[in-house]
Amino acid sequence: MPIDTLPAEAEPMLASQSYSLGYRFGFVAGEYEVGVTAARSASVERLISARHASSARLSDLQRSCDQAVRRSDERKETVETFARRSLVLEQSRFNLPSEYSWSKGLFYMFLCFGLIGADISLLGEVFAKLLARPWVATDNLTTFPLLLLKNPWLAWVEFADLFLLCLTMLLIGMVFKVLHDILIFRTTHPRNAKLDRWEWWAAIVACVFACVCLGLLSWVRLEIPFEEGVPKVANYFSAAVGFALPIISVVFFIRGYDILTNLTHQRWVARNLRRARNGLGETERQVESLFSERNRARHEHARITLTESETHARHLASAEYANGYRRGIADLLNRVGSGGLSARLRPAAVRILLSNK
Repeated sequence: MPIDTLPAEAEPMLASQSYSLGYRFGFVAGEYEVGVTAARSASVERLISARHASSARLSDLQRSCDQAVRRSDERKETVETFARRSLVLEQSRFNLPSEYSWSKGLFYMFLCFGLIGADISLLGEVFAKLLARPWVATDNLTTFPLLLLKNPWLAWVEFADLFLLCLTMLLIGMVFKVLHDILIFRTTHPRNAKLDRWEWWAAIVACVFACVCLGLLSWVRLEIPFEEGVPKVANYFSAAVGFALPIISVVFFIRGYDILTNLTHQRWVARNLRRARNGLGETERQVESLFSERNRARHEHARITLTESETHARHLASAEYANGYRRGIADLLNRVGSGGLSARLRPAAVRILLSNK
């Protein structure tokens, strides 16, 4: 019976390929030396294949370890950067606690917008007379500033042009905030000198135009009279207030905005420091796991690349083949019927008897 056509019931649960090969040769009473030589050669070939696979796996693990180490170094650098920045901010807050006060920042912002709103009544009347627009709503009872306090949306509907003109003139002082930011940015973040110069001069020109606009508006306030009986000094007061309030309000805005920026920046740094530390911890765990796996793979690769490993593989294949061969012979002798030893010997015995006649 050919080796590759063994009956399924004669196939045991084999422990290895050498054992399986020995069992098959034994079950068909095959030549022992032929099978054991084949088992030894196959064992060495499997060992060589395992060496190549182990070498490739070790290379992949080494690349993964190198990448993980680079990620860990990058995250360590990020953590150190945020830690240094956080320490600087903590020291600054300790030395200047008022620069990190929510109440102070919000108070300055309240003063800023309060001063802007304080001039709306005077400025709105000036623009109404300048544009020959009505000063009261259609019900002839509510003036523009009162309507703005009671119902801002209705004030917008009734006096849209006055609303926009007042906001534009009152917020024109914010150009000084732009000049302030450019000055700080040039000091802390030097960039292209030509670009910085253009930005700087553009901001200065804008501030000059803003001052000119406020000055002309103050002059208009001097020329437009109030109601009868109001002294002339009221015009001087209106002009002075109209020129000063937008500038003073932007000073309060700069201070309040800087304080609130300090607070939000400190919270942002602290949040990113926590995230960077968590990411570093996760990366270090990955590095530890990869190095442990690489060390195991390196140990296994060293074991199978030893010169003695081929000799050991041949001896192990011979021992397994011998065990399988004995098991196959035993099953062949014990089998009854088709495929058994008697069934195999009967044709040969008949041929011998017939030849002797």
